[in-house]
Amino acid sequence: MKFQQVQELWEINPNQFLGLFSPPGQKEHQLFAALCGAAVRGKTDLVQISSQELERESGLKSDELSAMLIQLEEKGVARRIKESK
Repeated sequence: MKFQQVQELWEINPNQFLGLFSPPGQKEHQLFAALCGAAVRGKTDLVQISSQELERESGLKSDELSAMLIQLEEKGVARRIKESK
């Protein structure tokens, strides 16, 4: 049986990120560091990045990252722009 992995692409503004968590914990700092790295590499404030790349860059587990991205989406800091297979 063959499984297809879904890749989510997100648009995230790192400038608004840390203010949402009071106080930010280790997981939030790991994700923030990954977002800042992507922003610097892309020379942009608005980062477009896949969830798989964020998982790899941040070292967070998939379920932890997914929960954080959904929370950011609900607060208007992140936007899921597409899912591809």
